[in-house]
Amino acid sequence: MSDTFLNKISMLDLSPADNERLGLPLGGLRLQRAWPRSHNHLLLEYAAGERTIVGQWLSNTKQLQSVFQKTAECCQKNAKVLELPDRGILLQAEGADRRLPALASLVARPGALLVSHRPEQRAVVRLELADGLFYAKVVIPDRAQGLAYRVRAVQKLVDNFFSIPKLAKADLNSGILVFSALPGQSLYDLLNSQSLADGAQAAGKALRKLHSVSDSVRAPRHGISEEIETIKFWLKQIKVFAPHLYFRLFAASTDVFRALGADQTPLVLLHRDFYDKQIFLDEQGLIGLLDLDTVAIGEAALDVANALVHFELRHLQSRLSQTESMAAATAFLDGYQPDQEVQLRIPAYMDAARLRLACVYAFRPYQSHLAEALVSRIRQPISHINSERIQRLGIQLFLEKSIRLRSSSR
Repeated sequence: MSDTFLNKISMLDLSPADNERLGLPLGGLRLQRAWPRSHNHLLLEYAAGERTIVGQWLSNTKQLQSVFQKTAECCQKNAKVLELPDRGILLQAEGADRRLPALASLVARPGALLVSHRPEQRAVVRLELADGLFYAKVVIPDRAQGLAYRVRAVQKLVDNFFSIPKLAKADLNSGILVFSALPGQSLYDLLNSQSLADGAQAAGKALRKLHSVSDSVRAPRHGISEEIETIKFWLKQIKVFAPHLYFRLFAASTDVFRALGADQTPLVLLHRDFYDKQIFLDEQGLIGLLDLDTVAIGEAALDVANALVHFELRHLQSRLSQTESMAAATAFLDGYQPDQEVQLRIPAYMDAARLRLACVYAFRPYQSHLAEALVSRIRQPISHINSERIQRLGIQLFLEKSIRLRSSSR
């Protein structure tokens, strides 16, 4: 696979007939982002003017043809699918998806809007119903029951602390979960506004509440080894699809993995995808959280670090000035009030988040420069966390653990 593989599929020129078949405006398609499933399979998202269209790249021609046929059969005569065998690409419009068989008919409802679609994994459809605005999450039917359980269990635990979308209806056989809309705006939409710092501080408080609730929710474990394996998977795909970045990212991984494995704090209930686009602030200053798909048991520092690195990323994307980015991060930490053990683990998890996001952005052709920018920040001092204080805390905790170990051996 060449260094320019993603560039080779970054632009698609369709014929007017193919654009019409897919219901797209005339013009080329520009690759927004890709998700690797293996070295033979990518999930794709293209921009078509103001719209998006998803697809898949498969290296095996027979497999591509099989997926195309099954996707077309799933949606019958109304299937908006197109096979480009010379590029190894299948395009899927208006919810056509063989593994999400209910999606296309949901998208076809009057007033429905396909908000997001990751092929053969999940999608979100906005629905304007008689009793208000709702969002339908469509997942592989086998996964619907587990997701519904986690949402309901977390709802009971956090109701008094912050809001999450209410599960209004569940069709488990079809893999459809319908949720109420969250009021307010996401922190991402509040970037550069006067409300960002207040929202970040409230988000920190809400996350601390989530981490303090009972861990009785049956959620998968995502500890140190799972975080390392996640990053290793991304690195393997980088080696295939973006080898010009591989050695830089792989070299950084040694220090990242060593720091992650150096210690471990008590495990808590995590959101595991906690960042500005998932956090909503309403007019009363109350926080709402989206997407509980990734709820897991792990170290609190993972969620904290992910939020902090995303504020850093917004500066790299020129969405925030450095001063604004630091102010948001500081406000978030003021709200969360990490204890000593969590503070010590934040730098390691921030570096892990930087490396993981560097891999993610390597698969976004028009933002791939951010991969190098993120990885260059690994092991840099974190100015919004007092490094001298952390060093003192480290010595203190080491002494406390030594005393506990000596006491237990007597």
